[in-house]
Amino acid sequence: MTTKPQKIEGGKKDWICDDTLSGEMPSGDRRNEWFVIEEGKQKKANFINWLIKFLKVDTNKISDGYHTFEELYDHRIALWIALCEDHCDSWKSRTHSDGSKWDGWFIMGIYSDKGKQLTYHLPDKYWKRCEGIPTLSKAPEYDGHTPNDVIKRLKTIWI
Repeated sequence: MTTKPQKIEGGKKDWICDDTLSGEMPSGDRRNEWFVIEEGKQKKANFINWLIKFLKVDTNKISDGYHTFEELYDHRIALWIALCEDHCDSWKSRTHSDGSKWDGWFIMGIYSDKGKQLTYHLPDKYWKRCEGIPTLSKAPEYDGHTPNDVIKRLKTIWI
């Protein structure tokens, strides 16, 4: 018998049929075990992310009803390339400052000073498209910036 997530009427809990969220569904005698995930947007998002992974969903095709992730990444890449092409302090490299590389990706950034860096990794298929951007043998030393730091720095500089 296949178990499915279900909502208990009037309850404040969601019941889910997997007790680990580790990517493995219960098997054998454990197949009928249930456990509770407390209500909360983050817990529900974690379960949805687990379910997407478990079902091997192509995340590029997931949509908010307006755009797919694939479309949004294409927009981000196009905007990032345009911004880097227009900025005199932009650079690109296939190698990080520590000598590591990501197979199939390169890093492109603006500024090399710590505390100012803006960087994104781009798929290799865009390398030739960025031929006007200076190539470095190694990227500048990473300053530890997070995605939120990049957003703040973009807003500080251009917005």
